[in-house]
Amino acid sequence: MNQDYSDLIEQISVLVFKTIVEQEPNLAEKVTNLDRDLLSLLRAIGLRVMSMLLSWLVNQATSQMKKPGWVVHRRPQIKYTVIFGQLKIESP
Repeated sequence: MNQDYSDLIEQISVLVFKTIVEQEPNLAEKVTNLDRDLLSLLRAIGLRVMSMLLSWLVNQATSQMKKPGWVVHRRPQIKYTVIFGQLKIESP
């Protein structure tokens, strides 16, 4: 990606911080597992964002190929493995 997303990173970081502080009772007692729990949360977020991006790209590619008259005959799932886990994207 070619953009500097520092503003977005700051906004999301503040949102995650506020949500954790508000929703996690006894946070001080959980400090030893805090990084592990945060990693799980960030992986889930990353997996969701990747799923959304790949679905969008699949739809873009399909739209471009239909313009010259190509026809989509099947609807299998496309499997992707990304650093956040494995995704299954519906292929139009």
